[in-house]
Amino acid sequence: MATITAFNSGASLGVIIKYVTKPSKTNSSLVSGTHCEPSTVIDEMKLTKAMYCKEGGRQYKHYCVSFDAREKVTPELAHTMARLLCEKHFAGRHEILLATHIDRNHVHTHIIVNSVSHVDGLKFQEPKSLLQEMKNEHDKLCLANGLSIVKKGFGFDSEPTKKVSTYGQPYANKIINEGMNESGVSWKTDIADAAISAMQVAVSRNDYIALMWEQGYEVAWSDNRKHITFIDNDGNKIRNSNIAKTFNISFSKEGLENAFEANTAREQSGELDSALDEYYIQLADVQQRIREADTRDFDRKKTENRAEEERRVDSEAGQIDSATKFDNSRFDAKSREVGQSRGGDVQGRVRNIQSRGNGKSGKKGNIQSPTSASRRSRGAR
Repeated sequence: MATITAFNSGASLGVIIKYVTKPSKTNSSLVSGTHCEPSTVIDEMKLTKAMYCKEGGRQYKHYCVSFDAREKVTPELAHTMARLLCEKHFAGRHEILLATHIDRNHVHTHIIVNSVSHVDGLKFQEPKSLLQEMKNEHDKLCLANGLSIVKKGFGFDSEPTKKVSTYGQPYANKIINEGMNESGVSWKTDIADAAISAMQVAVSRNDYIALMWEQGYEVAWSDNRKHITFIDNDGNKIRNSNIAKTFNISFSKEGLENAFEANTAREQSGELDSALDEYYIQLADVQQRIREADTRDFDRKKTENRAEEERRVDSEAGQIDSATKFDNSRFDAKSREVGQSRGGDVQGRVRNIQSRGNGKSGKKGNIQSPTSASRRSRGAR
């Protein structure tokens, strides 16, 4: 019996490929590439993106095909089935790296699909039906090789699975909707996801608080308080009791302590390592989203500051224009005043002088030099 999981990891292309090909988890015979070589897969995938100028956005898609620990499947068969699955659903359009891990008690194969097609440069599209189609195809491969398949409502060896109660679902919807933002994302769901994920791998209270801190959440856990309070970076708070009611799980202090004890036993037996691997892959995604949110916030503030600076400059320019217009108007008014007091404007005065100087008597007009005026004055005496 095998399950197929799709991860939305935020780890870089180089980090995820180095992780899935670690020698401690697999060997060279269980690592292969489709339309690429495992030894140069990082450079090949990056080159494909560069060729089509599509180096941004999602870098890859990550799937994992995992068999039940009780399933008698060899790593080689699991790897071959994963290759056949990729050939069926990706039709040779994308570079793919496959790595089958054998370091745990269950065999599982990681599939890394380049987000850009090496054929035509189109981005990888994942319709909602793809994951179910992959599961159906893999079930056929399992049956053809004498392996069991997953049946709805049953686990391995036809063991009935526990039915999840929907009691209190209207309350749960109300709680989630109250914390939902305009993008349809609920901060309450985000906190609950982080709290539940950390519970599955933490081995002590301090370890749990540290794991939550890594995901960007503060945990207020005190012995003299009945409830645990979880706080995100925006100051939003939710108690463990609300998480328990909303998601219908045991999430009391005692329940968490019991989980820590169970995780300690799993750690000693080596069973916790696989859960930690998955946890840190998901944590990388969380941290990437936090970094992207911080970047968006920085860009938003930068844009706001630039707009504010432009408004300030425009305002100052407007004040300067107003002051200049005021001074010009004062100058024009003063010019008119001076001109009127001296006989009008300059051209008018010139015309007056010319008309006086060209009188009918033929004389030079009424304008006399200071010398002639003084002579007449002395002659009169």
